Amino acid sequence: MPVSSTVEPVDFPESAQAALLDSFPIAVVVTDVALRMVFINQAAEKLLGYERGEILGGHVGTLIPLAEVNRRSDLFPLRASPHAAPTAENARECLLNARHGPSFPAEILSFPVRCGATRYFGVLIRDLTEDRMREREQQKTRRLADLGKAISLIAHEIRKRLTLIGGFAQQLAGSRLVSDHASAATKLKIIVDEVAALERMLNGIRLIGRLPEPSSRRPLNLNELIRETVQLLHPLFEKLPIQVSTELCPEPLSVLADPDLLKQVLLNLLHNALDSLSGKGWIQVRSEPRTATTVAVAIDDNGPGIPKDLAERIFDPFFTTKTGGTGLGLAICKNIIEDHGGRIFFLPGVPRGTTFVIELPLQPSLANIP
Repeated sequence: MPVSSTVEPVDFPESAQAALLDSFPIAVVVTDVALRMVFINQAAEKLLGYERGEILGGHVGTLIPLAEVNRRSDLFPLRASPHAAPTAENARECLLNARHGPSFPAEILSFPVRCGATRYFGVLIRDLTEDRMREREQQKTRRLADLGKAISLIAHEIRKRLTLIGGFAQQLAGSRLVSDHASAATKLKIIVDEVAALERMLNGIRLIGRLPEPSSRRPLNLNELIRETVQLLHPLFEKLPIQVSTELCPEPLSVLADPDLLKQVLLNLLHNALDSLSGKGWIQVRSEPRTATTVAVAIDDNGPGIPKDLAERIFDPFFTTKTGGTGLGLAICKNIIEDHGGRIFFLPGVPRGTTFVIELPLQPSLANIP
């Protein structure tokens, strides 16, 4: 049967057209040529915080400061050329006033609409708040990366010179020239000890500024790494009345990680838990799938816990409550875990104690992705 070339018109009533416009996921505002608002759709109501009855008939200056509208002819560039077609180049950025809360950055695209002899302007609005937040985070990440490189380089240069100073001080401390003078020997020992402390701090600073090489990461069984790490501290635990237990997921938990760096994080958290117990108490290490794509490791202790006034600062570099501590341990842990695509945080115990939680992405091949 031959196909007819005649196109039959399909009825699309105005009510359906209005319903379609109203259900658009993009915020739409329609104004007359005097920029008085005659229509806003549901998305615009939600974005701006106004109901239609509150805003229709009002000037668009309710949303965009009137001085801005008058000053910036580029916001409605097609007013002067009503027959021109709108393009992406016509989109402009400005601050919009919401009914509640502060003004927010938005992109608006205005275009002419003709209904018979009557002219209108359609305005599409896109909220740029999340875009700006992402840009700020990206800028912050770039600045931190540059700062990390600079810190790492400076720390390396200082450490080289400290190594020379410490080496000569150790040679002098062992020479007869100094061994016959107790006071000089004591002072040299202080120099050697302080140089060693500075070297430890600089090593920590270099770790904060260093991003682990992806090539050093490999798939590993997180449960096995936990067992190995706990075993390393077993001789220390045996000397103290401290109970250490593990409650690990019976199934293997595979993550893509640098085993040495991850072990360093676990050792640091276990040492912190041990220090908080003041010689007696218990520590438990747990592992479990947290979601379909993440795994969690939790280290619990029944120590005194972390005071609320210090909670926000514990991951800050150089913040410490320990005498002689560098304040770099948890900052390094946070850096390592975040570089592995995870996060680290702590929860207060009930009625006392602390739980540190590490979340890491599961290996994609083993993640239970529906």
